[in-house]
Amino acid sequence: MNEILMCVASSGIFFGAMALRGIFGYLKNKKISLDDVKFDWKKFLTGSIKPVLLTLSIGALAALIIAFLTLVDSSGIEVQGLEQISVHNLLLGLFIADIGSIGYALKEGLIAFGLSEKQILQIRETASNGETGLSIGIDSEGNIIASPETVTPKSDKELLKEDGVDVDDGEEVKVDEEPGKGAAWVNTYPEPYRSRPKDSLIDPSTCYSRECVSYCAWKICEVTGSWPKRTGDMNAKSWVYRLPSWGYNKVSAPQNGGCYVGVLTSGKYGHVVWFEGGNTISEYNYNSAGNYTVRNINLGQYQWFQVKAAPAPSPTPTPTSFKVGDNVTLINCVDYYGNKLAKTRDYYTISEIRGNRAVLKSGNVVYAAVNTSNLKIYNGSSKPNNSPKIGDRVLTSATKDRSGVNLNLKIINDGQSVWNSTDGKGYAILVKGKTIRCAVPASSLRKA
Repeated sequence: MNEILMCVASSGIFFGAMALRGIFGYLKNKKISLDDVKFDWKKFLTGSIKPVLLTLSIGALAALIIAFLTLVDSSGIEVQGLEQISVHNLLLGLFIADIGSIGYALKEGLIAFGLSEKQILQIRETASNGETGLSIGIDSEGNIIASPETVTPKSDKELLKEDGVDVDDGEEVKVDEEPGKGAAWVNTYPEPYRSRPKDSLIDPSTCYSRECVSYCAWKICEVTGSWPKRTGDMNAKSWVYRLPSWGYNKVSAPQNGGCYVGVLTSGKYGHVVWFEGGNTISEYNYNSAGNYTVRNINLGQYQWFQVKAAPAPSPTPTPTSFKVGDNVTLINCVDYYGNKLAKTRDYYTISEIRGNRAVLKSGNVVYAAVNTSNLKIYNGSSKPNNSPKIGDRVLTSATKDRSGVNLNLKIINDGQSVWNSTDGKGYAILVKGKTIRCAVPASSLRKA
């Protein structure tokens, strides 16, 4: 009787673990978001109800075996070979099944409850609006990764051949992978994407690393200063829609000196390339999977789109010259060498000028040295309202000091903190008596 109860208990553990696996799988999909990853009830039922039915079948089979063994034992009938079948062997099998089912449940649970907001965002961005599915797993370093099913270890050339597309591959040009060795074309694709395995990283455009689309997204970034944003399916052939959505016009043919992306719409996924001049293009993932190549090709096979940088904003008119004593404001809060500054007041006074280098003072304290092209005359009041100055008792809204240490504002803002000096980079040194309390952005101060 005890053995029967143990069999029933083992079956129950297996049943419960497999049911939890199905529930965790549902929660995982729910957490990722039903809007971005198309939720399929059929897949959910296959993933949760199917294991439950399998468990019930195993439990029913175990019950039949136990009933058969009990019946034979009570009847006194001897059955040849029956001695090799025992409840102990059945229990051992159920124990092994329990371990496997608990492992499955734990894996689903860890994924369901271990997804960070960053990982969820990554999964959302890689999910396709079309037929592309999404596979979620854990890499060798324990990171949760999401991969579209369209990601393959094959090159675009191999995929085109499989689709029966007859493409003129042109002629590959020998290139230098490293700068400074005299090659005509140098691969500028950035790290960390360039040195990591194909499809192991996702770039800021949500394209997988060392794919043709990731490379062309980077080339666009080189021209415009920013990676293009995902606006739908990012497979290469869909770029005939993506590029116009980013504001790039279709042209009949690329012209030397311009920046162009070529789109091949043949095959299931297509291919994109970057125009280098003449009939030469650069690309990733064509002749060999995940690698950089330069080829001379028939440009007429591709549809071409011109990439133009956004027009630079008109600069704010500034005086052609300044003099010592002028009250000025900064156009951009950076010093002469481009280091970021914290704004401490509405205006500063020029105390010294040497060429294009002006030294600014805040009251009687040197604030920073800046480029005169970064200045404009201050036209407001010379007495800013409630602006604290060195020597004032002050309060701060900053929560961290210059070193990134969290501040206890109950102590710092007790009304005893005095602005003693600045460090030349916009940070105010606060003291109490002769004790330095902290260094915080001067822009965060107000009079106590």
